[in-house]
Order: sequence, then C-alpha cells, then structure tokens
Amino acid sequence: MNAVAAYEKCKQSCVVVDFGTATTFDAVSAKGEYMGGVIAPGIGISAEALFRVRHDCRGWTSNGLRM
Repeated sequence: MNAVAAYEKCKQSCVVVDFGTATTFDAVSAKGEYMGGVIAPGIGISAEALFRVRHDCRGWTSNGLRM
C-alpha cells in the first residue's frame, strides 16, 4: 500500500522505506509498476540483537579466547 500511495502522490519512480516493526523497501517504476521489495528486521529488533551480541561477548578477546 505504501508503494501505491507514494506513486499516486509523486507520479514518478520512487523507493519507499517504511520503518515499522519490520523495515521494508519497495521500488516503483516511472510507469507505476511495482518493481519489487525487501523486508528487513525493524530498528527495535536490530538494536536488541546488537545489544545482546555485545552483552554476550563481554570477557572475550578479539582472537576468541576468554579473558
């Protein structure tokens, strides 16, 4: 729906990015054709995963040995 709304507003090719629970990217051609899209993890889940990895890695050195 975001892609349709964006094309109706702009009437030209566009890429629509939606930062919701998931982050989605949708491309629309200059003719209004849906070219495709990508779904990625949302900002919240991505930040949570980064924090968890950082937390899990405490006490480890860069060569993978425990301090």
